[in-house]
Amino acid sequence: MTEEKNNFTETKVLLARIDERTKNLEKELKEISEKLDKDYVSRDEFAPIKKIVYGMVGVILLAAAVAMVNLVITT
Repeated sequence: MTEEKNNFTETKVLLARIDERTKNLEKELKEISEKLDKDYVSRDEFAPIKKIVYGMVGVILLAAAVAMVNLVITT
């Protein structure tokens, strides 16, 4: 009888721990979801900025390449 009572108590404690962990996970997921909605930029919002930055880097690299070719040709 005491063994069954011990098993029942252990099971009850285990279920309580699982319940607490589940509540903590739900809380953390809610916080992460709120951060994603509020703090981070989506791919669609980032696409125009990405195109502008890549374009500027391309122009700078092209200008450097043209300057090097110009140095080789003029000397």
